[in-house]
Amino acid sequence: MPIKQMISGTIARHSDGTANPGYLGICAGTGTLGEYTCNTLQVLIPPPSNWTPPAACPQAVFPFFFNGGHIQRFNNGDLLYWKQDQTSPDNYLCWVSPTRAIVNLQYRFEGGTGRFEGAKGKVTLQGPLDVVSSDSAGTLLMAATATVTGTLELAR
Repeated sequence: MPIKQMISGTIARHSDGTANPGYLGICAGTGTLGEYTCNTLQVLIPPPSNWTPPAACPQAVFPFFFNGGHIQRFNNGDLLYWKQDQTSPDNYLCWVSPTRAIVNLQYRFEGGTGRFEGAKGKVTLQGPLDVVSSDSAGTLLMAATATVTGTLELAR
């Protein structure tokens, strides 16, 4: 089934104990599947050496999102699990101004609970990230609003 969702929330940097920066997001949204809240966790690594930045990134490209995960919780308690599609060359975050970045992220559905048990499919998340605040160490708090489009196959 085709799906379209709007998602918004905040994203803050966290440490995963390695040199790679990570981000934790808290979000909410609505769309084809209903209203939900969500959490996301991303760890960043440099892009592959053979990767060419997309035309949408006129300035410096930030590292790829890698090993990201996302969980949606719907009003009835059902959960839908997402995993970053790290094989896609279409994953990017790029800065278009000192306080705004744009993201294009590819995810796979990896099952869930309730109606989403055994769910499969793919989605693209696209939208801007705006810097709300930062500290002297460069830790950013960002606000995001994005559109999610793709397909979902339910096992039941």
